Amino acid sequence: MKALLRSLPAFLWPALILGTLSLHFWFPPLDSGTGRDTYSTTAEGQKAFYRLAGETWSFATRNTQPLPRALQSWDTEYAFCVLGPAREPTAGEWDAMLNWVASGGKLLYAFRGEDQAVPQLGVRYILDEDADDAAAPQSKLLDSPDLAWWTDGHLLAPGSELLVEHRGAPQAVKMTWGAGQIVFVASPLIFSNQLLTYGDNSILAIRLLEQFDEVYYIEFDESLNASGTPKSVGILFDPTIRPITIQLILLCFLYGWWNSRRFGPLLPKLLTPRQNIVDHTDALGSWYWKSRDGGGVLQTYLKQTLAELRGHATAAQERRRLEPIARRLNLTVDEVLGVLDTARSAAEKPRLTRRSAANWIRKLSELRAARRGK
Repeated sequence: MKALLRSLPAFLWPALILGTLSLHFWFPPLDSGTGRDTYSTTAEGQKAFYRLAGETWSFATRNTQPLPRALQSWDTEYAFCVLGPAREPTAGEWDAMLNWVASGGKLLYAFRGEDQAVPQLGVRYILDEDADDAAAPQSKLLDSPDLAWWTDGHLLAPGSELLVEHRGAPQAVKMTWGAGQIVFVASPLIFSNQLLTYGDNSILAIRLLEQFDEVYYIEFDESLNASGTPKSVGILFDPTIRPITIQLILLCFLYGWWNSRRFGPLLPKLLTPRQNIVDHTDALGSWYWKSRDGGGVLQTYLKQTLAELRGHATAAQERRRLEPIARRLNLTVDEVLGVLDTARSAAEKPRLTRRSAANWIRKLSELRAARRGK
């Protein structure tokens, strides 16, 4: 068991990467969040009608692509259902749908419940102030008393065929456009999960879809629902930019796998520890001590001392520079010059013991200290 737990991280990253790659071929369906789409199982959702249409015809699918691009690949055997979308189609989207209908397509469109219009067809949805949901609808499609129709308005569609009316106002109409057909419905609630369970409403909903001739495939639109609800993170998984998001997630997993374990041998360190100035001084002093000749170190120290005390001064200037030093040491200027001359003579000897060199260096250090006022 412990061996299995130790080997688990080795299989975790490859599994995450393979799972991310598989999202390019299959991505789980995401709820648009409207509560009225074909994914929703709420009272106002339309999942029941989606499944009912799939059992009645060959198959039913959902469209998540932008309408102008999706409609280009459909033939006249499709019936396209737009049932109370979260946002109203734009003028360009209406043009794409009407051009597809004119070529022989079939469109079932339900208004969402706001004042809307389709100027190209002269169709309008008008809100009513005194809507009465208790009254049963009348329809030539189905003669049944067990029908319920919830609506907030009515349709205005001159020259269309009346399919359903409620309190004398048109609620569903059919019209021809080019070689295709369009059915407008005043409310999407007839297709909701709640109303489909009442009486014969499910039969009426299917009859509205059966008004089209030669239909084999049903397509429900979810693109307007997905693009009509506010999203922040969810927009990253919109079908348009989803491949880019998946690639970014894949790069993150690859980076995590790369940094979670070592591949190959350890690399050599780019920077080696540097010795400080104390180590350098200790090494230089040890070298001078082993050479058993203090003349070289005394010459170097004397050169540095003369550079500090005299600099580039003339003989007269030199005495003025040495006066403060001599005063601090309770010496005369001549005595200070004598120390410097004697030290120069000692440094020029061919052989100088280490003890003598140390004594002269101590004396010279006192001169340098006096110059700094110490």
